[in-house]
Amino acid sequence: MGRLWIGAFAFLASAMFAMTATSQPPEGKKDFGPDGKKEGKKDGPPPRFAIGKVMPPHVKDELNLTDAQVKQIEELEAKVRAALEKILTPEQIKKAESVGPPSKKDFGPEGKRDFDKKGPPAKDE
Repeated sequence: MGRLWIGAFAFLASAMFAMTATSQPPEGKKDFGPDGKKEGKKDGPPPRFAIGKVMPPHVKDELNLTDAQVKQIEELEAKVRAALEKILTPEQIKKAESVGPPSKKDFGPEGKRDFDKKGPPAKDE
């Protein structure tokens, strides 16, 4: 009977050590920095929408763009902004740039948009 308890204890201890070892991130891919915060995560809300921006800043950061690519994207954004300024009225531009991200009340319990209040988005036919 004593051997059974020792065997069970040894099995549970080794299972616990195995689970602890597998729950650690792989070497070189740590999610958290020395201060306990997510690495690369900046405090505060995301940047506001800006007319003409074609890629969010966090995406640009993740892509490790070359200087030439950054310059090409900046040129593209200038062209897009100029085109949108011809299409939109100054009031529409001001309103678009003042709109913040959707609030949590706009989403349902599963994190999906709650269209019950407004109906589904219109489909172009």
